[in-house]
Amino acid sequence: MIATRFEEALAEVDTGLPDGPLRGVPVLIKDLNMSVAGLPSSRGSRLFADDIPDHDSELVARYKRAGMVVLGTTNSPEFGLNASTEPLLHGPTRNPRDLTRSTGGSSGGAAAAVAAGPVPVAHASDGGGSIRIPASMNGLFGLKPSRGRVTTAPAPSTLSAPASVHHAVTTTVRDSALLLDISSVRVAGTVIGVPAPAESFAAPAARPPGRLRIGLTTSFIDGPETDPDVVAAVEDAAQLCASLGHTVVPVKAQWVPGDVSAATAPLMGIAFTTAVRDRLAELGRDLRDDDLEPFTRILFDHYVTMPATALSRALSAAQRVGWQVGATFEEYDVLLTPALACRVPPARIARHDPTGVDLRARRDLLGVDQRVQRHRHASHVRAPRHRPGRSADRRAICCRPRAGGPPALPGRTARGRCSPDPQHLRPAASVATASEIASARPLRGGTGRFVVAVSSLSEPCVGEEDHRLRARLDAVDVVAPGIDHGARRDADTGCVVGPQGLDLGHDLRGVGGVFHGPELRGELVHLGAGVARDVQA
Repeated sequence: MIATRFEEALAEVDTGLPDGPLRGVPVLIKDLNMSVAGLPSSRGSRLFADDIPDHDSELVARYKRAGMVVLGTTNSPEFGLNASTEPLLHGPTRNPRDLTRSTGGSSGGAAAAVAAGPVPVAHASDGGGSIRIPASMNGLFGLKPSRGRVTTAPAPSTLSAPASVHHAVTTTVRDSALLLDISSVRVAGTVIGVPAPAESFAAPAARPPGRLRIGLTTSFIDGPETDPDVVAAVEDAAQLCASLGHTVVPVKAQWVPGDVSAATAPLMGIAFTTAVRDRLAELGRDLRDDDLEPFTRILFDHYVTMPATALSRALSAAQRVGWQVGATFEEYDVLLTPALACRVPPARIARHDPTGVDLRARRDLLGVDQRVQRHRHASHVRAPRHRPGRSADRRAICCRPRAGGPPALPGRTARGRCSPDPQHLRPAASVATASEIASARPLRGGTGRFVVAVSSLSEPCVGEEDHRLRARLDAVDVVAPGIDHGARRDADTGCVVGPQGLDLGHDLRGVGGVFHGPELRGELVHLGAGVARDVQA
């Protein structure tokens, strides 16, 4: 978290939260193109460090109306232009599963917060893989919904709209679907939109998907070579899909990742360049050497001189790529690919020169070319997600790190054909259930405390299938939603019960985590309906 509003959040709880479907659930907002009233909207940039909006974005307002408690904002690389979250303004975000590794980007702060456990869900956004890359690196679920599905109001999203969309990172498919039900109501007058779903997003996520025809690809034309261990992980996922009754067929990708990047990069570049120029106009001054990070400055200097003809060609190229990708889904329901071409890289891969001296003459010292190559490794399998011209394009990332170790291997991506988003939550939920992705949570202790995962917003905490979780409950007391502090774990059944002995084992919701504060020592803390939190036993 880079900015917090804890006192305001407590006041909102004391006043009484709206009686919405996620009442009491804490959430964090990514610090990029989404406003929380009273908190800095820095976009990871020193140029915007003191930009403090006086209003909530519509999406944030919808979260609050649903009863969610906004606790603060999360870290993002400058303007979201990197696949690792290490801005000079706020410093690097570390991977909770292995502090030596990157958390990905640009929603790295959001993914780290959910993976570590302070919140069960966090807002995120995705233009070039910025939901899906961090979800993969942190063992979470990340869905990039159809463009136009989630509003950016009141801030218009123009040229970046075909690529960049907002949603969240979660621990389960069902949580993602619940949030999409809250956030996807279309704002009247929106230029880019998608058809309204025939039913809620949560409903199809709970149903079997039926038998699917799945295309499997692990390499791309002129793309970076995919790490052999990553290929093996994707093939394991393909075998799992086959065991569930789906038909899995190896296919050759029909698009060139470089063409996709060439089409979409100008759309994103022009958007951030315009934001910089508008900010400078607001401040009434010229750009200074220390306003932007070196890598961002090089991009700004490039895009600020890009002619309108190049932008027109980029839009046309994006449509051609869309047709190429769309042809694949005439034959296959889902395309299964690696989430990343490489293993999860170490942290601090994107080092910066903080002096800001003679930036353009020092590309070799700044390592800009290496950063571009690393981002290409991270995002080349993400890029086709941006294809403009489709009314509903989506990705569902099913992520599980290597068992017993750090997240050296990224997750897998399932890409669905062009039909409404709800239909593609179903196969993702099916695979997630089969592979126990929901239970792949970090178990980390500290200062003599024991941390246990208590599942998610929408899944039972205790059940016959949760053998490992049941064993862990021996070490903690758990606070159940909607009951007083008399909750306890029954010694004979292992279920959590209320003061009258009511079995609440299948009513618990939330994600486990410990607040390492001395004021919580030995206490039971009630966090509201929809959330369970464990504390020191």
